[in-house]
Amino acid sequence: MKKIALLIIAFASSANAQHILRSSILFDNEVHPNIYIFIPSAAKTLEKDWKTYLSKTGKVSEDKDQITVNVKSSDISRDLTRIISFILDYKSFSAVQVILLDENGRSLAADQINTSALERMFYNFYDLAYFNQEVIMAETDLSFAEKIFNEAEKAKSRVERNLASNLKAQEKLGKKLDETPEKLSEIIQEKDAVYQKLLQNENAEAPVDENFEKEFSKTEFKLLKTKSISERKAKKLKKKKEEFIKISDELFVARQDLIKSTLVLESKKVVLQDLTKK
Repeated sequence: MKKIALLIIAFASSANAQHILRSSILFDNEVHPNIYIFIPSAAKTLEKDWKTYLSKTGKVSEDKDQITVNVKSSDISRDLTRIISFILDYKSFSAVQVILLDENGRSLAADQINTSALERMFYNFYDLAYFNQEVIMAETDLSFAEKIFNEAEKAKSRVERNLASNLKAQEKLGKKLDETPEKLSEIIQEKDAVYQKLLQNENAEAPVDENFEKEFSKTEFKLLKTKSISERKAKKLKKKKEEFIKISDELFVARQDLIKSTLVLESKKVVLQDLTKK
């Protein structure tokens, strides 16, 4: 800021809720009257709007943190040729300050200023800044609603995938269980064939062939194993069916949550649309 130091001797110049304040400021090694207003917004947020707002009065130029307006015409004063402005950032709020200068670079005297026009300039900008802040807050509110909606949508998709996976597992287990009786029948037939060979061998009073006994034991083991596998798959299928009921309930809740979050999201969109129409 160009050699600026505030010598605050502030007082309210309006009966309005938001006051226009006056103090002294050191600018280019001279003490000038300083007129300003506090706005509960960040300086970065205000700066662009303030420059656009001032452009209605004249050509705006900027040098670091100083904004200068070469005035074309203004209701504030016929002697006003330049407005020097600064926006001071106090984190939770900002001060929009102006120095009103004539063609010789001197500050305008109080009797040279149309107070109503000056107040109108500040109050109109305050309303604009507050409105823009409301839009920012509404956009933030909308972003929060979008986040909740996205989470609900992801939750619903996740439950749907779990349900599809469950059904696929049930189908796979069911198919294998359907094949089990046929496999058991084949093993029993195989076992019976070996058994018949053993009987024939015994009837012939010939020594028992060890290969027949091994084959018989092998088919017996295969039969028991197939039954065991079948029982385990039956238990898994039962568990999957129980899980399916639980997942179905979760899907119902997830869909309800998505419907609710959609309603909230749409209402936030309407708020922002209505706000920006004003």
